[in-house]
Amino acid sequence: VQGIPPPPTFAAYQAYDRAWRLRQLSKDEEALVEAERALVLAPDYPPAKTLLALINFYLGNLSVSDSLLDEVEEVRAQLPSSMRFGWEWQRAELDGDLADTYRLSRETLDRLSPPPPGWIITAAWAALLINRPRETLEVLSDLGPDSQGILEGQWVKIVRTRLMAWHMLEDHRRELRQVQELRSTNRDNANLLIAEIRAQAALGRVEEVADLVQEAVSKDLDPLEAARIAAEELLAHDHAAEAPAFYEVGLDHLRRGTPEGQTTIEHRWDAAQFLYFLRRWEEAEGIMRELLLERPYSLDFLGRWGTLAARSGKSEQARDVAIRIAALEIPFDRGASLYWRARICLLYT
Repeated sequence: VQGIPPPPTFAAYQAYDRAWRLRQLSKDEEALVEAERALVLAPDYPPAKTLLALINFYLGNLSVSDSLLDEVEEVRAQLPSSMRFGWEWQRAELDGDLADTYRLSRETLDRLSPPPPGWIITAAWAALLINRPRETLEVLSDLGPDSQGILEGQWVKIVRTRLMAWHMLEDHRRELRQVQELRSTNRDNANLLIAEIRAQAALGRVEEVADLVQEAVSKDLDPLEAARIAAEELLAHDHAAEAPAFYEVGLDHLRRGTPEGQTTIEHRWDAAQFLYFLRRWEEAEGIMRELLLERPYSLDFLGRWGTLAARSGKSEQARDVAIRIAALEIPFDRGASLYWRARICLLYT
């Protein structure tokens, strides 16, 4: 891996290298196992700790990621410049500082010659997150499926990033051509199927969207996300009348789950979400009331409860929920509580 000092043993390097390659492909559960193995073999090896911090971040284990970054900070001055930048980027990412993440990504690209594809993709995505889709496309412009250093499976990530940029630029025909070309050899990739749904819906092609959502349901390729994206994109592109049917598809899929599965918190949360999208406030409230009894400090549950109160005309209750959210002490909140409070206040004011 470019710019990384050698570990004390070859076995540790092998584990580290496998973990790094798996992370590049977003196979984080597998990457976690290899990174932990590398750290067992080389407990004082900073690159292994830094990589393990990154993997834990993407798995949602933010406190673990924070602790590992703190350990590396003690020896950060001794690391090569590329790794110091990597540490700073991870810290900015963990803190939710999108502007600093973007800055560090671009600076790292300038310092590495040539920059590895992983950093190019990272910089492109960082630009996208601060609403710079043209820059995203520029950063990715020199990468092709046969570019040096591209790992198997990484090309799909590059194309997905380009698709999002074209979508933001409303170049939906190019977006559709690209995703259909890629899907011709990746028919069962859920992310690409949903990307085609997004493009077709943006173009207002309701029949094509319906066929694709049915494909997602029949193949079990993330059908809830497929239905949600279909409805949201149709709503956003002047097809509000057709959108509810796709929320119904998602709700129907949930109803077809096993009796055991329907009792899980995740299943009930999904059901409440789709009922909310369908403006069936009372039914959604019934589910959310039960969920809050089980997890009274869940930010998402409180946020949805507050928006339901506001939608139902219960302004005082909605204000109380917003105040309750403001009082929560949430590590690594990254703006999530502010977002929910803003949504609640928007609805009742």
